[in-house]
Amino acid sequence: MNANNMPNPSVNTTTSQTVNPAEQSIERPDLRPPPQTPPWYRRPTAFYYLVAIGIVAWIIVRSFSTTSSSPSSATTDPPTQSVTGSSPDLFDPKPDAAAAESARKARIAAAKVAQRRTTDLGEEVLTTASEGQFEATQCERELALILDDDSGRRIATKPDLVRAFRAVSELERPQSTEFDKFKTLATTALEPVRKAAANPDDTWDATSNTAKVLTELRSEARSRRDAIRSARARMQSVVSLAQREPAPERLASAKSLREAIRELEQKEAEELATAVHTAREKAREEVKVLLASTAAESIRLAGQAEAKREAAKAEVSRTKIDLEADALKTQAAKERLRAKLKTPEVLQDLAIFTAKGYCQPGQGGTGVFEKTDVFGPVSFTRLKTGGYLDPSADGLKKLLRLGAEPTLSNDRPKWKFNAFRLDQSNEEYLKRVQGLLIELGPLMVEDRLLAR
Repeated sequence: MNANNMPNPSVNTTTSQTVNPAEQSIERPDLRPPPQTPPWYRRPTAFYYLVAIGIVAWIIVRSFSTTSSSPSSATTDPPTQSVTGSSPDLFDPKPDAAAAESARKARIAAAKVAQRRTTDLGEEVLTTASEGQFEATQCERELALILDDDSGRRIATKPDLVRAFRAVSELERPQSTEFDKFKTLATTALEPVRKAAANPDDTWDATSNTAKVLTELRSEARSRRDAIRSARARMQSVVSLAQREPAPERLASAKSLREAIRELEQKEAEELATAVHTAREKAREEVKVLLASTAAESIRLAGQAEAKREAAKAEVSRTKIDLEADALKTQAAKERLRAKLKTPEVLQDLAIFTAKGYCQPGQGGTGVFEKTDVFGPVSFTRLKTGGYLDPSADGLKKLLRLGAEPTLSNDRPKWKFNAFRLDQSNEEYLKRVQGLLIELGPLMVEDRLLAR
C-alpha cells in the first residue's frame, strides 16, 4: 500500500455525513509520509534485553567451567542461581570452597604417608634394638654355659680349639645395655610423629630430619646386632668342631673349658716370664762382652788419638803454609789482572761500563738500560743475571744492544755499532769485551770500577 492509497485520518468517511462535491474537489490530499515503526534493535527496550541475555550466557558458561574443573562437586553443589532470583549475587563461592577442601585433604594424605613412613622407620630401630638386646643376652648366657657344660669339656680336650674359643670370647662386642640408648633416642624422635599421626587432621610433614636421625640409628643398631650374631656364630662353630671329635672317657669328670682356658693363660704367662728372663740374661752377657771389648778398644783408641793429635798438628802447620802460599799466588794473580785493567786498550773497551750514570742494564736481560735512582758504574750482578755475559750468540746480541742502542734516557757512552745487527764487523770486538768482563769483573767490583 503506497502513500496515495492510504486513507487520510483527517477526512471523515462516515456515510451518514453528506459531502459537498464542490468542497471535495477543493481539498488536497495529505502528502506527508505516514509514521514508520523503527527496527527492534533501535527500540529503547532492546538494550535491556541484550544485557539480560549476556548475563544469562555468562552464568551458563561459568557453571559449565566450574562443573568440568571439579567433577566431585557436580553431584553435591546446588544449581546456579538465576539472575532473576531473590539473591543479587552473580558468583557462587561453593566450587572454590570445594577445591580448597580437596587440596586440604590431599595435604593431609601426603602428610599421613610421610608420618607413616617415619613411624615405620622408628619401629625398625626399636625392633633392631630389641633383637640386639636378645642377641647380647643369649651370647652371654651361651658363653657362661659352654665354659662349664659338656660341650665345653669336649673343647677342653683340644688345645687348638681352646685357643680359638678364647680368641672368640675375648672379642670386643656390644653389651645388652648399649641398645637401651637406641630405644631411648628412637622413642624421643618418634614422639612428635606419633602425636601428629594420632590426629586425623594434622598435616605436619617435617619428617626429613627425623627420618635422617632414625636411619643413622637403624644402621648403627644393625651393625652392633650383627657383631653379636657373628660372635655367637663363631662360638657355635668351635662347639661344632668339638662335637665332631670323639668324646673323652668319663666326660662328666673331665676338666671344664673354664679350667682349660685358665691353664692355657697360666702356661702362656710362664712361657712369657721364661722368655723375658732368657732375654735379660742374654742382654747381661752381651753387655759384659761389650764392656770388655770397649775397655780394650779404649786403650787402643787412646794411643791412636795421641798419634792423630800429633798428625793434626803437623797437618795444621802444613795447611797454614799452603794457605799462605795460596794467598801469595792469589795476590800475585790480582796484581797481574790490575796491571791488565790499567792498560788504555782495556779501559777504552770497558768505558761504557765504568762510566758513572743513573742507567743500569734492564732486569731479566731486556737488552736495554733502565733509569734508576743510584748514580754509579754498571752493576756486575745485573750483567751476570741478565745473560749479557753468556758466551753465546744471544748473550752477544744482548751486550750489543745494551752498548749501542740510541736510547735518550741512557746517560752512558755508546758504541757506534748497529744495535740490532750482529755480524763480522762487531762480533770479535763484542767477544773480547765480554771476555774482559768475565775475567776482570770480580776484581773491578772489588776496586769499585763496577757496582756490585
